[in-house]
Amino acid sequence: MRRLLWENFAGKCEATKAGETFVESWACANSNPQIGDEVFLIKLGEKPRGIIGHGFVNRPIYEKTHYDATKAEEGKKEKAIDVVPVHKRDLHGDRIEQSGQLGQRQTAPGHHDLTRF
Repeated sequence: MRRLLWENFAGKCEATKAGETFVESWACANSNPQIGDEVFLIKLGEKPRGIIGHGFVNRPIYEKTHYDATKAEEGKKEKAIDVVPVHKRDLHGDRIEQSGQLGQRQTAPGHHDLTRF
């Protein structure tokens, strides 16, 4: 499932640039996001890493089958939220804000840096 999301990632970046809206499920480390909260979509793991978009919570935290097939077979779950992305940055065509810069950014109340890929 995660691989399919990445395969269509560039198309979704273009869709947000064109003003199209859609809902995506994103893994979430925060336990209290509320509908309407602004979130920043962060890619972790392999480079390039950093903020790759932002959007708004459409569905608060819930549990779902883990994206990793091996962990899913073990019955592991992950916390997720549904997000309506407003802007996504193409990993290869757009500049992304690097993860090392994230500690320099402050968030206002009700705005959470809570999503990861």
